[in-house]
Amino acid sequence: MSRALLEDDEDVALGDGLALRALDLGDLAVVLRLDGHLHLHRLEDHHGVAFGDLVSDLDLDLPDGAGDVGFYIGHGGAEYPPVPPDHSTVKARAAVIAARNEADRIGDTIEALRKAMPGAELVVGDDASGDGTGEVAISHGATLVGRKAPHGKGGNATAAAEALLSGSGAEVVLLCDGDLGESAGRLVALVEAVERGDCDLAVAKFARGEGGGFGVALGYARDQIKRLCGFEAEAPISGQRAMRAEVLRDVLPFADGFGMELGMTVDAVRAGHRVDEIELPLEHRATYRTIGGFLHRLRQLRDFRRAVRARER
Repeated sequence: MSRALLEDDEDVALGDGLALRALDLGDLAVVLRLDGHLHLHRLEDHHGVAFGDLVSDLDLDLPDGAGDVGFYIGHGGAEYPPVPPDHSTVKARAAVIAARNEADRIGDTIEALRKAMPGAELVVGDDASGDGTGEVAISHGATLVGRKAPHGKGGNATAAAEALLSGSGAEVVLLCDGDLGESAGRLVALVEAVERGDCDLAVAKFARGEGGGFGVALGYARDQIKRLCGFEAEAPISGQRAMRAEVLRDVLPFADGFGMELGMTVDAVRAGHRVDEIELPLEHRATYRTIGGFLHRLRQLRDFRRAVRARER
């Protein structure tokens, strides 16, 4: 089957992959990576009728269009075993991992989360990485939501989170960045705080600071959150957050770019959800007082301002 000119019912494009949520193919479907052709393994519909080598257009329900979002399931290795139906358990936990050019860290991040949250569904939102981040994520068994053109952190994380919610029974969802490496396992403390009912949205504060600029972008985000919703945030732009699935639905779609976390906090508080910040010993790829670091913070400020303006209307 050719992959040319496909969109789902919501005009979400499918250029390099096939959106799982656009399919109605039953429990035995395994969709592998799509590079020019669609490869299907043991594909059946809800009535147990095998599709064999052909897939009916009526069953896919894909109108005309062009696009750029791919949804993949990776098993790792050369063999792709069938996925048996299992309705006996519901995965109570899941994680959405935002990544761009994190091939050297994403594997450790996934493995740390898998060890800390056994059985949790792990979805990597790869924002058009050019270093093989997506391939590494698949090789470690994560589900990949890939983009062939950059859409920024907020847009990319929105696509990954919506894909997760459309097909997952998770009760608590963790959002995190792909550069945490082995320290990602410590984020389970956020999930546990939400599960205990301590808060509805748990945000991680880094126990020790590394890198950073002069605090202008951070201070602006902190001040605007307080002005817009009254919450006094110590970690206003931390991307490490856990929340119940219903809270996640309330804060979607995320603000564009780096405005994602600022907007999320404001939206959650305004919706009546309780937000708490928890200090954790985390490690990530820091930005320093270099030309690249300052350009990064200028882009942050631009996106923060956009998120603020959208919430002043």
